[in-house]
Amino acid sequence: MRKGLAIAFSALAFALMALPAMATPISVTISGPGSVTLGCGCHNVVWTAVPAGGDPPYIEYYWTFDGASVPGSQPTLTHQYCNYSNQEKVVNSTVAVTVEDSNGRSASASKNATITLTGCNY
Repeated sequence: MRKGLAIAFSALAFALMALPAMATPISVTISGPGSVTLGCGCHNVVWTAVPAGGDPPYIEYYWTFDGASVPGSQPTLTHQYCNYSNQEKVVNSTVAVTVEDSNGRSASASKNATITLTGCNY
């Protein structure tokens, strides 16, 4: 009976070794300004998706800007803000990203940003 038990444990140990390692869950954060003040003219503001876990490489980046889809699949999103008036403008924007890993698993994040554009002194 002990021999049969030893064989069963050996078979179980072998089966467990053959299982693929489970990847950690995928997550993503967005780095970039939550609040920024920009001068007169046009300025680019950049946000970057920072994925972690899952099964790299991360193959898809789906961005939205204020609810509208952004074409392409890049780890960064750039938006240009302009003000040429003599009045200050405050713009509230929301950026969101969904990142997909090489196994098809995904994670999403969003960030609110307040962009203050100072007026031009003509």
